[in-house]
Amino acid sequence: MVAWSASAVAALAFGSAVSAGAAGTPGRISTIAGGVGGPGPARSVSFQTCASSSDRGGCGLSFAGGNLYFTDLGPLDGDGLVRQVSLKTGALSSPAGDGQAGDGGDGGPAAQAQFLRMQDVGTDGAGNLLVTDGTRVRVVAAKTGSFYGQSMTAHHVYTVAGGGTGTNDGQPATHVKLSPLGAVVDRAGNIVIWDISKVRVVARTTGTFYGQAMTGGDIYTIAGGGHNRLSGVPALKAEVFPLGVAVDGSGNLVLAADDSVRVVAVRSGRFYGQAMKAGDIYTIAGGGHRLADRGPARSSLVNPEGVALDRTGNVIVADGFDRRIRVVAVRAGRFYGQAMKAGDIYTVAGGGANNKKNRKSGIVATKAWLLPTRAVAVDSAGNIALIGDSSTTVQLVPSRSGTYYGVHAQARHIYAIAGNGLKWTAGEGGLATRAQIVPVGGAVTADDGNLAMSVSSPDSGTFDPFVELVAHRSGEFFGQPMTAGHLYRIAGNGQGTFAGNGALATKSGFAFILSMTGDRHGNLLISDDIGGHVLVIAEHSGRFYGRSMLAGHIYSIAGTGRSGDSGNGGPAVAAKVGSGSLGVDRDGNVLLRQTFLLRVIAERTGTFYGLHMKAGDIYLISSKTEGTGGDGGPAGSAQFEVDGGLTVDGTSGVILADAFRLRMVATATGTFFGVHMIAGNVYTIAGTGNKGVSADGGPALSSDLSAEFPVVDSAGNLVFRDYVAKLVRVVAGSTGTFYGISMTADHLYSIAVGGGGSRSGGLGDGGPSLDATFGDLGQLAADRAGVAVSDDLRIRQIGGP
Repeated sequence: MVAWSASAVAALAFGSAVSAGAAGTPGRISTIAGGVGGPGPARSVSFQTCASSSDRGGCGLSFAGGNLYFTDLGPLDGDGLVRQVSLKTGALSSPAGDGQAGDGGDGGPAAQAQFLRMQDVGTDGAGNLLVTDGTRVRVVAAKTGSFYGQSMTAHHVYTVAGGGTGTNDGQPATHVKLSPLGAVVDRAGNIVIWDISKVRVVARTTGTFYGQAMTGGDIYTIAGGGHNRLSGVPALKAEVFPLGVAVDGSGNLVLAADDSVRVVAVRSGRFYGQAMKAGDIYTIAGGGHRLADRGPARSSLVNPEGVALDRTGNVIVADGFDRRIRVVAVRAGRFYGQAMKAGDIYTVAGGGANNKKNRKSGIVATKAWLLPTRAVAVDSAGNIALIGDSSTTVQLVPSRSGTYYGVHAQARHIYAIAGNGLKWTAGEGGLATRAQIVPVGGAVTADDGNLAMSVSSPDSGTFDPFVELVAHRSGEFFGQPMTAGHLYRIAGNGQGTFAGNGALATKSGFAFILSMTGDRHGNLLISDDIGGHVLVIAEHSGRFYGRSMLAGHIYSIAGTGRSGDSGNGGPAVAAKVGSGSLGVDRDGNVLLRQTFLLRVIAERTGTFYGLHMKAGDIYLISSKTEGTGGDGGPAGSAQFEVDGGLTVDGTSGVILADAFRLRMVATATGTFFGVHMIAGNVYTIAGTGNKGVSADGGPALSSDLSAEFPVVDSAGNLVFRDYVAKLVRVVAGSTGTFYGISMTADHLYSIAVGGGGSRSGGLGDGGPSLDATFGDLGQLAADRAGVAVSDDLRIRQIGGP
């Protein structure tokens, strides 16, 4: 049986499941569940490689040094990270990005940095990664050294272009404002950047490139900005809308632009069957009015979204609208199983009918139905990798039969080599720190360390939540055998509706889990936002709340299924209830904070909160009207405002976050948080009632704050989220050192700062919590080892107290 703590909220170290830093060390931060997934087999991890074509985000794909690299936009298409897959083994890792949206981390480890609206990933000749996000081009150094005029440390990230305010050419690249869609490095070592209407170059050294005199480190436009769409005109006078750029063996730039594939000649000569002049732009494919496969490329309809060059110099085109991968042959020969003629265009993947058979992995590539293809790359074995519009997989067309990326593949067939087909839903049954989750609700744990959380499933399209549990020790919980440190689903089916009393919890749905808490029997109680029930998932079989229950099954203990606040004084199952915060008091009664009402579901018959109660009935123990009054008087006369959560402080009282105050319904007479209290009465213990952010170190009662999700830690401190200040704050229960900070009793302190990646330094696991980077701080939980907080894609622990 799980013995839930009296406060019903806690978070504990999980041994091997915890990342860097000793869990429970005061003030130190660690991840206990979630993250970016992996490392592991590429086909076991889920991601979003591409945004929709209308959004233009993402879709980076490149190959270098035995690895395939691609962009992952994360579960909400707002963050970004880079994934790496080994050609030899198929193992996936994540060399850049922590999954949080932001722009922090420059100068620090790339895997702990934040990216915002990631667009593309490429590589240079030294093996460095070039990553473009919303406003910058950044470099992840492959080794320690000097690159692009900066000293860099291996595996750290640095901005090399963008992030400034300038708009003119001929100034340092880091001083200009950019909206880059991608970047590559040319044969001279210059960085070539493209946006929606221009191609620009950051000169590596001082010299003449693309017909222009350039100063090293400065940025220059080399194509676009004009209105001429003809072939053979100066690139600077041309109108271009580049979606992808590659560098060919002669150093020319090959552009996927508009409705054609175009070339900016780096020097004068004959290329792609045409005489070209340095600095001019030429069309080599597209411009036709029909899909003319096996004919001249310049007479065919082409809608390129990305380009790549194979070892022969053939141009590989991601033909988005036509849902194909096409090849423009640079010379006559046999390529990709077809006899090809120089200058002609051929389909090597896609073009099949839209049916289930043609969407399977392992079919002949030219019979496959593809998503609109958005990016393409060619690896060192000559295989073509591709990703499509809003895709959750990376696909491969092998040039010859063999084993690539851990997949046994037949030449000219098509295979999924990365992704499990879902969007950010992976890792159930495995280590919690290698799982991918999106926490959306309450996080609670048991005294023995099991952590329960509510998470959404972006893959479902509805974001209807599930309840996941991380086992601290091996055993059977909620009817399932579990291994310590692993993640399991214990409730939710993604459908959003209650399946009825006695249903298996994993077969029942939730609209939105507003609050969760545990009772003294180990059961989990849930408040569904619009479901009109207070629900119980039985941890083991037995009789609870007047009903026989089976382990792992779900039951309603209050509510008719219709939201409301009627039925007080009668059976809870016949009353209307709305969503609200839940708690369990020292007598086992269930507290429901429903907006400004405080209600109690009696577990047994007796006198509680000054009222005689009958087991199973529901009672109102606050005023029926909203307000701020009643301090010092009986709870039944007190007024409350907005529900910000509640918690139970041992035997002394119930603490409620009430807009800009923290208030307490005393269940014992004594002095708590510096306030003398009489049992049954209500008192303010922190906050002035004014919206604001007071500095640390002052008395809590005279501080401005905005409180949500209060919890009481094992030292008796009151911990809460300040949603205006984006802080995790503490009202010290006594004088001492807590979370690595010297505190005075009943005074206010901060122990973590949220707000996303604008702060530098990365995630900060293993270091002090005040130095760590958090995203959007969510709900809290606490126990002997510290405080757990939901943080974008993770549950993290601030060790202590």
